[in-house]
Amino acid sequence: MKFIRFFCLTLVMLVSFAQTAAAASTAQTTAASMKIAVIDADMAVLESEPAKQYAKQAETKFAPQLKQIKTLTDEVKKMEQKLEKEEPALSAAQKESRQLEIKRKYEDLQLKDRQLRMEKARSDQEELGKIRPMLGQAIEEISKEQGYDLVIQRGAAAFVKPEFDITRAVIERLNKIHNNG
Repeated sequence: MKFIRFFCLTLVMLVSFAQTAAAASTAQTTAASMKIAVIDADMAVLESEPAKQYAKQAETKFAPQLKQIKTLTDEVKKMEQKLEKEEPALSAAQKESRQLEIKRKYEDLQLKDRQLRMEKARSDQEELGKIRPMLGQAIEEISKEQGYDLVIQRGAAAFVKPEFDITRAVIERLNKIHNNG
């Protein structure tokens, strides 16, 4: 009786092991037959024509604020240098007054810089929102044309052979979509 139980238990374990091995073998075969590509999405966006056009527009759009920030920076430096140079001859009240003036000018500079950064970030995000759907379309089209089953972000892979990187093809397709759209 014990022998029959032992035999049945062994048989169940062998069948279970065989099924697990078969499933693992099938998974390996499926993974081995899967065609995988990588893309550097950041690079694809930054090197695309719409992003380059936006960069030129943004440079022009934000040039006045950048000039104002540079002017304020120069003013603060000159005020600091003047204070340092004239400090020995100034009374405590004059020194304190100039330090307060420098502090106010510096705070104004920081405020304008922060406003510019926020406005630029908002503008960048808005533009990215326009490019992102085109990027998705380009990735999907290239993947289908080249028969890829899976496309992963370049940073997720420790090593990739260059022939599996579709970034350049996606940039070209993204530019084509942009020009036709």
